[in-house]
Amino acid sequence: MEKLSIKIMINKFIQVFLVVFFFNLLMVVNSSTFVFENFNNDIIRFLKIKNLSIDYLLYVLLLSTFVSIIIYQSKKSYQNKHFLVKLFIYSSFSHLLFLYIFEIYIYRPYLLLALLLIPLSLYLLDSLNKKNKIYYLLVFFLAFSYYFINHIDIQQKAKDCDENPFYFISTNCKESSLIELEYGKQFDEQKYLDTLNTKSITYNINETFLLDKYSICCDEYSLRILGKSSAGYVDTYKNNLFFLNGSGFILYINEDSLESNSFKFSNIKSNLDTVIRNKLIKEAEYYNFGWESIKDLLIVQDNMYISLIEEKSSNCVNIQVLMGKINFDYIEFNKIFEPKECINRTSKNYEPLSSGGKMESLNNREIILTIGDFLQYEKPQDLNSVFGKIVKINVLNKNYEIISYGHRNPQGIYFNKDNQILLETEHGPKGGDEVNLIDINRIENFGWPVSSYGQHYNGKFLKEAPLYDSHSEYGFKEPVYYFEYEVTGTHGISSIEKFFDNKYIIGSLNGRLFHTLDFDYKSNQVIEMKTYKINERIRDFKYNPDRKVLYIVLEDSPSIGVLYKKSNP
Repeated sequence: MEKLSIKIMINKFIQVFLVVFFFNLLMVVNSSTFVFENFNNDIIRFLKIKNLSIDYLLYVLLLSTFVSIIIYQSKKSYQNKHFLVKLFIYSSFSHLLFLYIFEIYIYRPYLLLALLLIPLSLYLLDSLNKKNKIYYLLVFFLAFSYYFINHIDIQQKAKDCDENPFYFISTNCKESSLIELEYGKQFDEQKYLDTLNTKSITYNINETFLLDKYSICCDEYSLRILGKSSAGYVDTYKNNLFFLNGSGFILYINEDSLESNSFKFSNIKSNLDTVIRNKLIKEAEYYNFGWESIKDLLIVQDNMYISLIEEKSSNCVNIQVLMGKINFDYIEFNKIFEPKECINRTSKNYEPLSSGGKMESLNNREIILTIGDFLQYEKPQDLNSVFGKIVKINVLNKNYEIISYGHRNPQGIYFNKDNQILLETEHGPKGGDEVNLIDINRIENFGWPVSSYGQHYNGKFLKEAPLYDSHSEYGFKEPVYYFEYEVTGTHGISSIEKFFDNKYIIGSLNGRLFHTLDFDYKSNQVIEMKTYKINERIRDFKYNPDRKVLYIVLEDSPSIGVLYKKSNP
């Protein structure tokens, strides 16, 4: 058998290394910073490497080494006309095998392009003279260095306390900005229990509301560390305020504790660890490329409901609901909603941030659940699919039925039992966040992705998601209100709840504000919308009519806010 010389092997290895490195860079530059972060975070997660630049280089080294080994086994020269065909087959196989072995789930639209161009680039490199090779490599390294350094600079600025736009800044901000969770590290419930949560000053909001803010747990669980993962959700039960964090820790305090300047959480044990299959729920979401987590908490009478992004099968997820009878010693949860349909993490456009998962009580036997489309455009208009729908679930027999469809990412739901109306808040694309009125007695179509008052973030027209402004012209139901991008910018509507004086309150994430809404039940129209800046992402809230306070989950800190009415809003 013919053996390759050491010099030829090294030369081939270097060429393959550089080309694979270049095309990984190509995928980054031609997509977005979001893809760059995801691309690195999932590699970091499974290879367990902490430094961003080192892990990127190591990934390329491992991948190119794997490709090189297979290339060497071909024992062919570049001059052989069949070599490029074999090289394409071998390199394609090795790339895909590498991604499979390390469970790198993120979809990469440029993967095929890279695989096709690798053998051609190898041929090009080999045909260039020595001088041209140096120019080629120099330009490539300079381009990468500029992009990489610029990216890191942006990341550092985002963590700089002096650049922090929020009113509520940690007193040890400069020190805490250095705290990070290890990749794949599980959250520690004991930290929540050991932390003395303290009250800051009371904030006056537009001379209309007063807000007390209580820190919860740890700076390493703050938004800037966890990315866009949910901080948690709240509900009330027998004078207790329950807080469920994004990983499923069930914590609570007596509401009277919020009248003091500090408190500590108590916890309730459960079987969630054995019931939940999705291992990403318990881990540091910032490195999960998809921020899969608990999606909502709902308490109805003595029952606790939890919705979450769950694995139906390996690498295939959906929204599921668990129910357990409240017991302060131990809660046994069972699944009451587990659809057969799931979406693979490798699906095109897979986006768990567009998952919905909000719940509301319809009566003692039925709850409402919102299910997002995970950006699978074909799902919302398909009545055989549960994605992009709002469903009604019978908690006794576990049957469910669709009550509306054509939804993108329903973030809030509230059922007014007095007036029998269901109001829903929904993320649009770039602009077009909606408030919808849903008739629970008939199935209605709200148009996504055919109609929306927003636009795709890349500004392009997509045949499968044309986003026509008008809903009614295409046979869909119009929103009762929508937020124009030119007015709100990146808004990110969140929960909706009825509160003071029978008004509604609507939160926002990226907007870091909330709105009060007056609704006319006769005409089913919004009478007035007022906006209040709070400068924190609002994930969830719950109104206690007996105490006349609104509990808010604030994510930037993270904190629990207690909102009081100062005067009529």
